[in-house]
Amino acid sequence: MKLLYLCSKVYWDQKVPRTRFHSVEAMREFADVHCTGNGFLDWDGEATIAANLSRTTRPDWIFVYKPDQYTGWEQLGIPVVTSFNDAWETESRLMDIRLPKCRVVIMHHANEMAEWRERCPDVRFVNIPYPINPDVFKDHGREKNIDILLTGAVDSKIYPLRYRFSRLIESGAFEPYHAVWRKHSGYRIQNPEAEAEAYAKCLNSAKICLADTSRYQYAAEKYHEIPACRSVLCGNLPDERQMAFSQFILQIENRMSDAEIIDRITTLLAARDMIAPLADAGYGYVHSTHTVRQYAKQFIEILSG
Repeated sequence: MKLLYLCSKVYWDQKVPRTRFHSVEAMREFADVHCTGNGFLDWDGEATIAANLSRTTRPDWIFVYKPDQYTGWEQLGIPVVTSFNDAWETESRLMDIRLPKCRVVIMHHANEMAEWRERCPDVRFVNIPYPINPDVFKDHGREKNIDILLTGAVDSKIYPLRYRFSRLIESGAFEPYHAVWRKHSGYRIQNPEAEAEAYAKCLNSAKICLADTSRYQYAAEKYHEIPACRSVLCGNLPDERQMAFSQFILQIENRMSDAEIIDRITTLLAARDMIAPLADAGYGYVHSTHTVRQYAKQFIEILSG
């Protein structure tokens, strides 16, 4: 199969997180993959997609990221696939589907599938959970010198539990335990591969990492990235794969009081012999089921079927 990944070079070079692009690289094992788009030397940003493709071998599928940056979709006659890391921005996601006339949409969150199948019945929606690159998100062998770690954005409207965690850390509520809030790097940066490595090593340095499913109750990236770095995932249960996550998550729900949250986290820290089994269980689950290679293989199988 010949797969064209259509993505502007600025995103390929600078977009965070990197797993989207690592997954495309992993697809090279299973298909003939060519990456191009605006900013690449072999792509004319002033010409239509068809005009650009006339100079090369016609692909069997186009996998597109941000289709509104390209023109001439109606002239193609080539099946198109896209992927959504989340789909709560309904209007922009509808455009991402309808503009290129997507035949297949890969959804990373299972709890969004039914709504979108009803909204776009002529499109095939398939769930493949968000993967990790095991060369990045792994046990780096770092000293566990952070007791409690919070990372990323904490917008109270989107991440209500993560926002509460940030307020507890800032107030010193977890003292004398060492609690750290590593703030988000931004979504476009100059050296995203180095940032991904630094982020993974930071996760690996923590005993417990705080996360939440957002107001949309999905298994966000952190629900795989944290256990993949052999740290304990602490947060609420998502609306998918609850049996799997319940085997290794330190469960916190937003309905709990601050005192209950603090007690549950510090109780685990005090019971040191319980940390490693939870971290090991999460590590084994993610690395055995949700790597970029497994994602890539399933992705190509879907398009080949």
